Order: sequence, then structure tokens, then C-alpha cells
Amino acid sequence: MSKSEKEVRATLRIIKLEPMSLVRTGFLISVSIAITMFTATLVIYLVLAGMGVFESIDSVLGDLTGSSAGLTETLTLPVVFFGSIVVGDENYGEGSSREHAAMEPRFRGGVVIFARSFARIHETNLKKQGLVPLTFKDHAVYDLIGETDSISVLTLPPVPDRPVQCVLHMSNGKDVSFEALHTFSDEQVEWFKAGSALNIVKAKVALGL
Repeated sequence: MSKSEKEVRATLRIIKLEPMSLVRTGFLISVSIAITMFTATLVIYLVLAGMGVFESIDSVLGDLTGSSAGLTETLTLPVVFFGSIVVGDENYGEGSSREHAAMEPRFRGGVVIFARSFARIHETNLKKQGLVPLTFKDHAVYDLIGETDSISVLTLPPVPDRPVQCVLHMSNGKDVSFEALHTFSDEQVEWFKAGSALNIVKAKVALGL
């Protein structure tokens, strides 16, 4: 060996990674992130509510539009953490073909829109905004829903050609299971997962696609 050459020695250790240990680590990290986000959201909400920010926005919008935006009534803690639903009757969205009509429930914390039927263009616009328009398989369920009831949507994201399982929690303590139908395609399901169709476009632009 010449003087210009140097001897290099390395010690290698082979570590066997157990699949279950990786799963457990990933689960714990996910739980930690979820708890952190939940706590941060709760603190921010309580601070803003305590400072009267929502009331101030209501007041300003009321002066501009002549009517209250209703933030204090609609932007409650359950809506912030779990989202809200809208329940409509026949031909929901008729005469509301512009995208702004679909943006309104989205920015009020909406996730799912139930109706007996939808206006075709408005239904598509709701999907583009990341919302889930569902129709009652049994239209009689609509008549069971009261103002103080809640609905659990159990099978999201929707799967094409497969009903969504739901449970109506009535204020009298009774639970009613029912199925809801949808017209989502595989592409539209991705809109929901991404939060909106625009988010898909933005991601593709960022990747240069």
C-alpha cells in the first residue's frame, strides 16, 4: 500500500426492524399529533371567543350587509371539531348553480348535505367544495329529523356505487340507522379527501403536472 493511500475500516451493524414496532411508533406519533392539534384548536377558539372576535365580525358584517352572519350561533365547538350537516328537501340547490352557493356551507363547517334530491349542477359544485351530498334511500327518514337531533355518518369517504351508512340520534334518545345514496366517482372521492377540487389542481401545479 502506498503512502498516498489510506486504510479505511468500517463496522456495520445490521438491525432488524420489527413491522409491529414500526406500526406502534407510527400510531403513537399520529395520536400525539392529533392531541396537539385538538388542544391548539381548542385554545385558539376559546381565546378568540373570549376576546369577542366572533361577535365583532358579526357586527361588522351586519353593518355591511344589513343582517347578522350568525357566527356566534353556527361556529360552536361541536362544529369546529366535528363539522356540521345540512338537511334539505326536494331539489336542494335549485337556482343556486354558481359555486358561491356551495362555498357557504363549506365555510360554515359543513361536511355532509342530506336531501331528498339535488339540483344537478349544485350537487357537482358541492363535491368540488369538498362536501358530500347524500340523498335518503328511504325518503321517510327526512320526516323523522328534528332540529335538535344529530346524525353520525359512519362510512366516509364515500365509495362509488356503495351506500353510506348513517345513524340518526333523536332527541328522545332513540337511534335510527339508515342508508344514504350518492353519485361520487373515483375522481370526485379524491376531491373530498383533498378538501376540494381546487386543492387537487394546486397540488398538480406544484408538482409541475
